[in-house]
Amino acid sequence: LHLLSRRQRQMCIRDRKGTYTKSSTTSNSVTGRVNLTVGRSFGEHTLNGVAGMQFSDKTQESYGFGAQGYTTDQFSSPNFSSSYATGKPSASDSKNRSVSYYFNANYAYHMRYLLDFNLTTNGASQFGINDLFTTTWAVGVGWNVHQENFLANSKVINYLKLRYSLGNPGNQNYDAKLSSSIYMYNTAYSNPFGLAASVETWGNNNLKWQLSLIHISEPTRPEPIS
Repeated sequence: LHLLSRRQRQMCIRDRKGTYTKSSTTSNSVTGRVNLTVGRSFGEHTLNGVAGMQFSDKTQESYGFGAQGYTTDQFSSPNFSSSYATGKPSASDSKNRSVSYYFNANYAYHMRYLLDFNLTTNGASQFGINDLFTTTWAVGVGWNVHQENFLANSKVINYLKLRYSLGNPGNQNYDAKLSSSIYMYNTAYSNPFGLAASVETWGNNNLKWQLSLIHISEPTRPEPIS
């Protein structure tokens, strides 16, 4: 075992002289949407519908490295360094893809009684290969109380609406590689069969969307007439 003296360690530190560190991150995002909208009124009935799809593709790459051994502070390019800094360069990348197919419909009678319905099928690359897609829904009802005859001539209230909604929204706020197994390669040692690898994180092919049932009831505050 070779041990360096204190003076030798100090000389090694002086030989490093100036250091240079660089890190860079590149992100790209592509999104698109296609809609088909239909609306119709007949008598006291109003009906609207929207069907479409939306897709998203997001990628991110980052890397970093360090250099040392600058003889002057007039040059910062790595070409003027004598060696890499202690440690190895770092690099990472991630890719997220998602697609949604949705249908929205709403109905109104005499602009007093309202009904809304939403149905969406979502798919995302963050989830396991066995469960990439899930379906969410929501339904809501509303009552425009101010449209009723008993408030038509009110001098105190000009707008009052009661609403109730029920649905099961989904959450896809997960790491891009959570469903995949991640391997760590040992680059310090090699063998006749190639680089050694060990499992750093086990993947989950059955990773599902996080769903929750939510209901919201909300009366809109009345607005006094000035």
